[in-house]
Amino acid sequence: VGVHDIKNLKFKLRNPEEAQFNSPWNIAIDFKVDLSFHPEEIAPMLEQYSEAEEVQMDIPAIAERLHYHTSGYPFLVCKICKNIVDDILVQRSNQNHWTLEDVDASVRLLMKERNTNFDSLFGNLENHQDLYDVVERVLLLGERISFNPYNPVIEKGVTYGIFKRNGQLKIHNRIYEQLIYNYLGSKLEVKTYTNKNIGMQFLLANGALDFKLVLERFQQFLKEEHSDKDVKFLERQWRLIFLAFIRPIVNGEGYTFKEVQVSQEKRLDIVVTFHQHRYIVELKNWYGQVYHEKGLDQLADYLDMHNLSEGYLVIFDNRKAKTWAVQTIVHRDKQIYTVWV
Repeated sequence: VGVHDIKNLKFKLRNPEEAQFNSPWNIAIDFKVDLSFHPEEIAPMLEQYSEAEEVQMDIPAIAERLHYHTSGYPFLVCKICKNIVDDILVQRSNQNHWTLEDVDASVRLLMKERNTNFDSLFGNLENHQDLYDVVERVLLLGERISFNPYNPVIEKGVTYGIFKRNGQLKIHNRIYEQLIYNYLGSKLEVKTYTNKNIGMQFLLANGALDFKLVLERFQQFLKEEHSDKDVKFLERQWRLIFLAFIRPIVNGEGYTFKEVQVSQEKRLDIVVTFHQHRYIVELKNWYGQVYHEKGLDQLADYLDMHNLSEGYLVIFDNRKAKTWAVQTIVHRDKQIYTVWV
């Protein structure tokens, strides 16, 4: 898994100008085993560990949370658990009880570390421009690409563990999505409005983020950039710019996960966590009032899923007469703070 078979190795060794596929008689056995853990496969491992180490935990809930973050990617599942034992439990007196918050804290630690698995992920993206481009199209542009194992780029992404086998092409897990977003965002130079403690100006007394102020600052930033940057660049990269902008604000105290909603609007729902607080942000292009109303319905549904009454909407308006408006919309009893950029 993650290793080329003999066909690919020979393909690599040949002179690229003379490259040909091998004879069909050089047969490599197909590897069809799904090595990703499902929650019902994670649970027995947790149960064995719990019994051996006399640790208490809600095993089904912990297994579901691990799968939520990792989609069962074996390395990530094990690394999150290892971080809980080595780095989180040692900091408190009760070391015999795992919580869902421990899993989330371990994910935050994992996102900040460097390891060979992550090095391999980024190395494979940098070494294969065609793969890099497809990942960018899926994550940033929300393009709908069908999963086709005969497509050599998609096959390459599966081999490297970046894509998962699905009807629609998707990044394998949420952690990889976040890592790739951070990696792409680090290539954009996004100026900040304060000193190194940028997050402090957005911090409320209760430890939450003033997310309305965050969006207003982002609008101000893009407004200043709009006259200087190529509009086509902004139209293509504005989602990534937003994620690069928000990253130092969250600054290791939380994380963001993306939920791409494929539609004509190419929506991108972002879940931002900051300590115990959660913010739902929808990013979308402006396609007129009809699609705007549909988008409000979809965001309200998504807020219901997370039991939240307040959400946030960022609309990229590529019309010549940009409004740069700020508005609070009440829709189906939901408070939706909206900014146009």
